[in-house]
Amino acid sequence: VPRGRVPFGSLMFLRQSPPRITRRSRIDNWLLLLLRGLVILLLAAAFMRPFVRSTSNLFLAEPPGSQLAILIDTSASMKRDGLWPRALARVRVALDDARPGDRLALFEFSDGLREVTGFDPDETASPASQRAMIEAQLAKLTPGWTNTRLGEALTSLARILSESRGGAESEGTRRILLISDLQAGSDLAELQGENWPADVRVEIARINPDRPDNATLRLANERDLTSGLWSPDGPRVRVINNANSTVDQFSVGWSDEKGELDSATAVVFHVPPGSSVILPVPRPANLDAGQLLLEGDDSPFDNRYFVADAERRELTIDWLGESDAPDDGESALYFLKRVFPETPGRRVIVQTLESGVGYMEAGAVSPRMVVVGRTLAGEETIALREYAEQGGVVLVVLGKAAMLESVLPLLGPVVSFNVSPPTDDYAMLAGINFSHPLFAPLAGPRYNDFSRIRFWRTVPIRVPDDSPVATIARFDNGNAAITEHRIGKGVVIGLATSWEPQFSQLALSTRFLPLMWGMTRLSGASLNVPLHYEVGDRFGIADGNGPWNLEYPDGTIMKLSSTDMEKPILDQPGRYVLTSDAGSTSIVANLASAESVTAPLQADHLETLGVVTGASPDRTKAASDLKKVSESRMEASQRIWKWLIVAALVLLMVETGLAGARR
Repeated sequence: VPRGRVPFGSLMFLRQSPPRITRRSRIDNWLLLLLRGLVILLLAAAFMRPFVRSTSNLFLAEPPGSQLAILIDTSASMKRDGLWPRALARVRVALDDARPGDRLALFEFSDGLREVTGFDPDETASPASQRAMIEAQLAKLTPGWTNTRLGEALTSLARILSESRGGAESEGTRRILLISDLQAGSDLAELQGENWPADVRVEIARINPDRPDNATLRLANERDLTSGLWSPDGPRVRVINNANSTVDQFSVGWSDEKGELDSATAVVFHVPPGSSVILPVPRPANLDAGQLLLEGDDSPFDNRYFVADAERRELTIDWLGESDAPDDGESALYFLKRVFPETPGRRVIVQTLESGVGYMEAGAVSPRMVVVGRTLAGEETIALREYAEQGGVVLVVLGKAAMLESVLPLLGPVVSFNVSPPTDDYAMLAGINFSHPLFAPLAGPRYNDFSRIRFWRTVPIRVPDDSPVATIARFDNGNAAITEHRIGKGVVIGLATSWEPQFSQLALSTRFLPLMWGMTRLSGASLNVPLHYEVGDRFGIADGNGPWNLEYPDGTIMKLSSTDMEKPILDQPGRYVLTSDAGSTSIVANLASAESVTAPLQADHLETLGVVTGASPDRTKAASDLKKVSESRMEASQRIWKWLIVAALVLLMVETGLAGARR
């Protein structure tokens, strides 16, 4: 009995009903409970959107292999201390990171792109064999002396990767691993306007030097490059200091016999970073050297500047013609003496020769030229022919038709016509062979117009088809204007008119000087070549047939001829010696000035030119992304959640029916 019971009077009339002792709850229908529970579980599972993961493994595979082209810089700037070993180490890191399925190739570039080891065309080579092949070729690579044409190398390699479609690599990434110091002097012109392929990515591995100091030297006036013509004060030298240098004091002087800086000639230059200073560097008369040296920076690869130590040349031109008054402005001799201006490297002497008999005893054949302007005697014709056979140049000026018969042995087999009396009509040059060395300098659109030069008096001659004589230019009436007859090592040029004002306007035109200079270079025995080049230039001789020997700075000798289709490349800085029967000439090749601009290129500069840069996704991340994609595909293909909802609806219908039947 509960404690604290209080009787109420109002309850006295009610009958006491004791509590019934029974179970608190009881399950009446186990089937309905089971159906309702299954509905809840099916709805919960449907909203979880499940799929069978064991089946999804059928969609997973190793990520497709990438196509990796390793592009290593072998230009001259990579000769700086520490750069090349670091570049090789970076290549080996890329080889270590290669995975099964990757296709590897090695390319090197400087002034152009060169394949070292290409991609395996059959895709059968294992990563180990690819690495061994690249390692073997990598040991043979070394930086050269040519400049950096980065734009051409990238565009060429991108085309190679874009065109190599088909096969397993078509689903993988295409990458270019650029290993370079990325100097600001790199030539990027080829990237201008280039449509970079979107599926080719460039990963940049910049190689930095220990110290950024670098300075170089050049002549302030490179038009005067003949050391024998300098004043006693010496040439004016420009020292250029890079913007990122940390030093500003340098010494410049001439090299001594050992190739070291001659302290007696050294001049101190104070050059702030990013600027240049010009000072004269005296050269003592007793110092026989052909190169300037710079000291004071930590990058000696560009600290030498070679100079062609050529003496002034004198060219003698003999005039066999009328001995007119020296000041007669209407004579051919007057214009001949004035068409060859004196230059720092050459002085032309025009002298009148009374007779051509015994001409060969007058001096050496080269470099000389004989201009014939009158009728020749038989002995003179024979002497001039012998002169031409030994390499001389003879110019026959047919001012009068009467002299044609005496010079025919020189001109060769040509056909002459009756000379018409002078008229008011005129002829013009037409059918010019601009591929001939005489007209090649005038082949450009600014200089190849000869329509303003009129010829009033000409000697009508023509060259038969089977004649060994070549027609260089014709008049517009079909007659030959300029002919060429090769005799032995020399040449005879025939001009079917004269440059006197009463004959033509040739001497009064701007084309007269280059034509006359060109005739002095037609001799096969002369060595008329430029003296200064840049490393990477091709060296060719257009005049004569040679042969010549070109000795490289390292002692290598190459035989040359003007008929060679492939011109040799001057791939080393230093002095080259060109020799022939006429003697020897020294030429020099210096490092390209842009190669000395070693300040780093801005990191985003390639992107501004349209190049897709940046590292490719990591292989682990790529596998994870691929797995997510595969699972999404599996989920989309299975659609289990829809069937779960359908099953839940069916069970609800059954449960509703059973519950209604119990009522």
